[in-house]
Amino acid sequence: MKKILFICTGNTCRSVMAEALGRLWLKENGLEDVEISSAGLAALPNMSAAPQAAEVMQKRGLNVENHSSKLLDVSVIEEAEIVFVMTHAHLDQLLTYYPEAEAKVKLISKNDIPDPFGGTVEEYEKCALQLEEAINKALQEWTSSGRN
Repeated sequence: MKKILFICTGNTCRSVMAEALGRLWLKENGLEDVEISSAGLAALPNMSAAPQAAEVMQKRGLNVENHSSKLLDVSVIEEAEIVFVMTHAHLDQLLTYYPEAEAKVKLISKNDIPDPFGGTVEEYEKCALQLEEAINKALQEWTSSGRN
């Protein structure tokens, strides 16, 4: 089974929403042989998704209520076929610690996806819209490149 990994800072906002939206994209496109997960570069383990993230995902029929944050470790990167990060800073930090992953680490979008942490539901909604667009494009490119 192929694995996709989404990474942000704390694994309670952006990467959680990206994981849920990515799973939806895979389902809508009939790709059942791909597993999606998420982690954070500075995550505190076992934190739930931000309530605003849960609310924004619930509006889309997606449930992140059982999410439990994970701190990124090398085994998760090694298992992934592709790793998407939210910002240029995430990319730099990740490659500083795991330079061997350079070939598989990609920015989810050419523009950074701002962190909505602590923001309003509207800010999370804006982030989710940016993620939807970026994920649709990134996963379409990934599948059409023959990687899947």
